[in-house]
Amino acid sequence: MLRFGAVIAARVRTGLVFLLLAGCGSDDSGDAVGTTAMTAGSGTFTLTCERPTAVLQPGGNPSGFETCDDGFVHRVSAPICVVTPPDNAQCVPLFGGDSGCSTDADCTERPFGACIDTEAIDGSSPSGCQCEYGCETDADCPDGRVCACGRGPSSRSQCIVASCSTDADCGGGLCGLGAPYNPCGTSPVSLSCLTADSECRRSSCVVDEQCAENLVPACVLSNDAWICDYSACSIGSCG
Repeated sequence: MLRFGAVIAARVRTGLVFLLLAGCGSDDSGDAVGTTAMTAGSGTFTLTCERPTAVLQPGGNPSGFETCDDGFVHRVSAPICVVTPPDNAQCVPLFGGDSGCSTDADCTERPFGACIDTEAIDGSSPSGCQCEYGCETDADCPDGRVCACGRGPSSRSQCIVASCSTDADCGGGLCGLGAPYNPCGTSPVSLSCLTADSECRRSSCVVDEQCAENLVPACVLSNDAWICDYSACSIGSCG
């Protein structure tokens, strides 16, 4: 049975800011999480997670992530992740490229290896099928990374860059999941503390002369900081 890029894309990594949110079960606790704070960076926002919804792993176990009612995603705990078992399907790259593997059985450098069509999942230039490695716990990841559990029935766990592990590391703030703005596709996600010193949260960026009518700057996680990226106001900025 052939495994095409579109199938692989659903199976793995979030180009994210959240395949994490797509096709997954949830448990709405209905309570606010965190403490309230204001910042004068670019707008006003709080450090409260209103009506948090638990994001679930395959099988229904908590992933450790919650989604707030404004769409902000943060990590509240570090559970043991469900690991997708290997299969014998052949990886067929959707857009070609020099593949480094054919099946999951070729990926043995570290535990939890899978042969993935990398171009199909992250929008980069074609690089064919390459080995990607999952994880069960944060201890399976290199320093500076944590194990982000899979979300939904076809998603895999992965080690992601993180300057915080959970909200507990953020001094009353939230350990938020985000990515730089990329008009041409997706960017790798990472975790960083949202605090009262952060510039923005979600839609709190102030629209000014840098933005055309009906366009707004994006609040993104870039270089370990939550900032307003006004390049999101440019039309046709993808080269």
